[in-house]
Amino acid sequence: VGMSVWNDSESEITATLSFDLLDSNDVVVSASKLTQQLKPGRNAVVANLPRPARINSALEDPLLWYRIRYRFELDKNKVFSGLVALSAIAPDIYELRIAHPDKALPAHVFEVDIHAANPVTRKAIAGVQIRGRVEFDSADKPIVLAHTTNSSGDAVFAFRIPANTTDGGSVSFEARKGDQIRKEDFDFELDPRARIIINTDKLLYQPGQSLHARALVLSVDKRAIANEDIEFKLLDPDSDTVLTGTAKTNDFGVASVDWDLPDSVVLGPYFLQVALSNSDRYGSAQAATNVRISRYDLPNFTVTAKPDRSYYLPGQNAAIEVVTKYLFGKELTRGSVKLVREEEGHWDSTEHKWVVNQADTQSGELDRSGSAKFTIDLTDLQAELSREKYRRFQDLNYAAYVTDPTTGKTEQRRFQVRLSREPIHVYVSRSALLGDRAFFYISTYYPDGTPAECEVSISEGRNRYVNYGDEDIQSRGRDFLRTIKTNRFGAARIYNLQISTDPDNSDQYHGYPLIFDVRDRHGATTTYNEVFWDDSHDRILLTTDKALYGPNEQILVSAKSSQTLTGHLVVNVSRDGAVIWRGKMNLHDHHGFTVIPFAPEFTGELTISAYSLETAAPSRYEIPFGVRTVLFPHPTTLSVKVKMDRATYKPGDEVSAALNVSLPSGSGSASALGVVVVDKAVEERIRTDEEFGNGHYGFWDWNWWYPADSVGGVTLKDLEEIDLSKPLPDGMDLIAEMLLLGNGYGWADLPEIEGTQYGSETESLFRNNIKNGLELARKALLNDCATDWKFATNLDELKFVLRKAGIKPEDVVDPWGAQYHYSFGLDDRNRTITIASAGPDK
Repeated sequence: VGMSVWNDSESEITATLSFDLLDSNDVVVSASKLTQQLKPGRNAVVANLPRPARINSALEDPLLWYRIRYRFELDKNKVFSGLVALSAIAPDIYELRIAHPDKALPAHVFEVDIHAANPVTRKAIAGVQIRGRVEFDSADKPIVLAHTTNSSGDAVFAFRIPANTTDGGSVSFEARKGDQIRKEDFDFELDPRARIIINTDKLLYQPGQSLHARALVLSVDKRAIANEDIEFKLLDPDSDTVLTGTAKTNDFGVASVDWDLPDSVVLGPYFLQVALSNSDRYGSAQAATNVRISRYDLPNFTVTAKPDRSYYLPGQNAAIEVVTKYLFGKELTRGSVKLVREEEGHWDSTEHKWVVNQADTQSGELDRSGSAKFTIDLTDLQAELSREKYRRFQDLNYAAYVTDPTTGKTEQRRFQVRLSREPIHVYVSRSALLGDRAFFYISTYYPDGTPAECEVSISEGRNRYVNYGDEDIQSRGRDFLRTIKTNRFGAARIYNLQISTDPDNSDQYHGYPLIFDVRDRHGATTTYNEVFWDDSHDRILLTTDKALYGPNEQILVSAKSSQTLTGHLVVNVSRDGAVIWRGKMNLHDHHGFTVIPFAPEFTGELTISAYSLETAAPSRYEIPFGVRTVLFPHPTTLSVKVKMDRATYKPGDEVSAALNVSLPSGSGSASALGVVVVDKAVEERIRTDEEFGNGHYGFWDWNWWYPADSVGGVTLKDLEEIDLSKPLPDGMDLIAEMLLLGNGYGWADLPEIEGTQYGSETESLFRNNIKNGLELARKALLNDCATDWKFATNLDELKFVLRKAGIKPEDVVDPWGAQYHYSFGLDDRNRTITIASAGPDK
């Protein structure tokens, strides 16, 4: 142990110096004592502490948590002493922080980032020799790699997952520097996710008919999963399995099964389940859809209902026109009409039908044009909505029933009437609060979802800290901040908006209310409140120069960190769960910038993530982290052309059709085709059964590939099809930015973190030490029987209470010899004192 001692006298003096090495329980595990002559001025003192034997400890290396207690004695009246963490002064003591992907993909590179740093000072440690060993559960030959940490304390281990592997594996590391050895290991799994899409040849069946079911099975990177056994199950309305089948997927990832439905089959909604239960890798993958079995008569006419508005504001009533037509196009000129509001429904297994509760029934007759008109008084329903202050709108379900007197058949149509409290709806999304700066997006829509171009005035409520659920923000006054305009898609970005925050308030559950006054070009207005919560402790805000990129374009990435981070950020670019580019970004004054050069692999959605391993965060959810998603549009929709040999067929005629499938580029492609012929009357019956039955039946549902979310009427599928060789519509890049942000952020982008959890281990090891050291002070602060006692509400009062109990405030120190930090507050109705230690770094 080396120390500098300054003798400010003019003569040489004799000093006795002692050093004790303490463990977390204040037990001396090594000691040294010496006498030294101190010359005037600076003196170097060196003491040798024998390294203790590593015994009686569950820790791999307790050296990380040892402390040095030093004492300088000149005479009995001149004694100097202190405590310091050994890790804070030993330059080469290190811990390892390891980051790796959550899951692995066959034929892709698996990269492991390792960072060696001093656990207290976080200073990077170079020259740590690391040997890695990778073993696969399904392979005999391991992979052995070796690297040495660079000047930034970093080493990267990269290996390719075998394309034919079906299992995960394990990775182990042994690190050496001097006489220090660290060992870490972790297991990894192949990504087990599979996407299963189910379709059936028909949407509605009768007893005795055949049911053909087909499943398309794709991996997480949207590639066909071939040669896997698929299990099909058909469950009846009581969830009992009635039919099963197994089929193997072909090269297109398609498997199918055929069943003959018994004549005695129970009627009602059925559940078609598809699973890869026997798969070693995809055993947890499953999907389901609804199938309906019913004895039905085909309709000969259809019913439509047309509200006169797409939404209704307070004071407006609804005018409904019910129109009927025969399937061949002619109007139904006679018939009775019943209009009802539906409240709740349930499946009656005895009657085999869907039963609903009806209200506000009206009746009428069709006129010669095949229509009937009704007026719905919405006054009471609007009043009910106004009392539900957290609901912006309500969709009321109505049904129109029409009976043909010539046949006695009744057909129906369900429709919705939307009530809205306000003429404009305001939505705030992707909000971030970093210090006193707010970042967010705002969308303005009319109640029917149509984008509203608006002028938005943003103010800040003067009650800076609003408890969750607090109300009546506006009555406390406000301060104007900024005016913005939403574009033709009803969208706007607000960046770097300065608000009034309290830098001394560290409670992340406090919020900052913003008030939005909105006006459209027609004069419609509304006011909306949003509370921003300060959850930015581990936030890295990533931005890019744009959201949509063409071939050969580089990506400019900027970062803003809420923490003061040393060193650099690890930056990854991934697609479909696999990292395809990696780099780093240096930070200066919380900001960083980097350029990602174009690579041929840059197609479709790319997720850019940045994180820091140079903190003591104990888990993947607490490391400083940020993510951004961009898009290199890459059309993926196949073109399917069907040419029939003629337009009209008679019963019994053969149909000849030529089908052509081509890629977006125009070239042909081998494809798996599904063809079905459906009677228009059957389609109409399916529609009414879906509306008045339970659940959705149907063909391909591609929402898993293109999520249904949209901004301003634009979806991700629309973005994929954009041709960037043509001018981009005004405002489209902002819409793309908002859509991609909503699609790309999630825990799946966070790396897994391995290694010594120094912070949490320190807290655990010294918990009893701290508790015992504070016991006398705790008793004094809570001793309401003491003379002149009062519960301390500030630091002066606390010191007074301690002194009255015979305790010197300066003697109440943590295990590293530093005084505690005291904060005073309220918890519900009780006053509190929070005592915090700065920890080993003081």
